[in-house]
Amino acid sequence: MIEKSRVISLISSAAGLLLAVGSMTVFSACGPKEDGTLMNCHNAQIRVALCGIGLSVLFAIAAFVKNKAIELICDTAATVYQRIRALYRITCRVGYSPDH
Repeated sequence: MIEKSRVISLISSAAGLLLAVGSMTVFSACGPKEDGTLMNCHNAQIRVALCGIGLSVLFAIAAFVKNKAIELICDTAATVYQRIRALYRITCRVGYSPDH
């Protein structure tokens, strides 16, 4: 029988892939301007896709590794990665700038 932690890691990995694919297709931020240049929202879209891929890889590694220590490291890294991303999103929304 498959372990509960492995199933949770695989579901989290699939959610990361859905985030990456969804941000580039269904939930794309914006298209190019009339002159062909890209807006800042396009860069944000790329960052969200990369975050989804990163989370997917970390959780997939945690699901398939047999060594408990490495599995714990991958799960912890993915969780910390999610928290840092959430804090970054909050500070960008508020308009925080370290220069002020």
